[in-house]
Amino acid sequence: MIKLDQYADELFKQESGIVKEHPQIMKFALLLVLLIGTQPSHASGKEVVKFAIGEYPPYTSTHNHEARVLETLVKAAFLEQSIEVEYLHYPWKRSMALARNGDVDGTFPWLKNADRQLDFYFSHEAVYQDKGVYWHLRTTPFDWNTSEDLRKYRFGVTVGYTRTQNYYKQEGIEAASEVSEEQNFKKLLAGRIDVYRTSRVVGTYLVNNLFDESSRDRFVFHPKAADDSHFFVLFSKKTDRGKALESAFSTGLAKLKASGKYKDIIQDLDHFRSQVVPERR
Repeated sequence: MIKLDQYADELFKQESGIVKEHPQIMKFALLLVLLIGTQPSHASGKEVVKFAIGEYPPYTSTHNHEARVLETLVKAAFLEQSIEVEYLHYPWKRSMALARNGDVDGTFPWLKNADRQLDFYFSHEAVYQDKGVYWHLRTTPFDWNTSEDLRKYRFGVTVGYTRTQNYYKQEGIEAASEVSEEQNFKKLLAGRIDVYRTSRVVGTYLVNNLFDESSRDRFVFHPKAADDSHFFVLFSKKTDRGKALESAFSTGLAKLKASGKYKDIIQDLDHFRSQVVPERR
């Protein structure tokens, strides 16, 4: 404090425009500026965590504010810990790279695998769980029990969906790649592929938003689940606060669940589930 006081005196002497009638007031003002300048950045506002995310409605979306359910959830969990959230929107491949390199704090929603665990701290619990199913048209006689049953159909797959791509390759299932899920559903309707695998929630959202009522009624999904997807929030190990942010988020998420706020937010996703009924067998 003594050094700051002396420094304020020097500035006071050097400033030619000082109001001489009130020297003590001016000295106090200069000292206050110096003190504020030495405070840590978070003292003037809340801590901010930055996520790089892509387009995956209704979980995340750059253009539809009603299709950002997991964005809302993550922001609410951090708010419980007095931490603000900033979203940066990029293609998914770039979002993952930015988070992996520590250029942002994290990314979501992603599935857990051994490769990602090398570079990220995962949220203590999954933020949401959904079933992956096979979508097709009502007019397509699709049925399956084993992977061998799938080989006689024409599949679509989205670029970057590595788990599904690897599964098809491993099982000898031919699948045509497209850059987006939207394109795959359009190909389904056009009869260019027979089956497309994605989550019930995401598929329902896309069917409802891409097509008119008569076209929507042509889509169904098989009642047998293809996979069980647990979506996590990932925090980069390349930053010096990744573990602390993971802990803060997981604590905030637990608070949301205990208060009932989590259920209020997630019910928007459950709403999408009820919009399309699986084909009855």
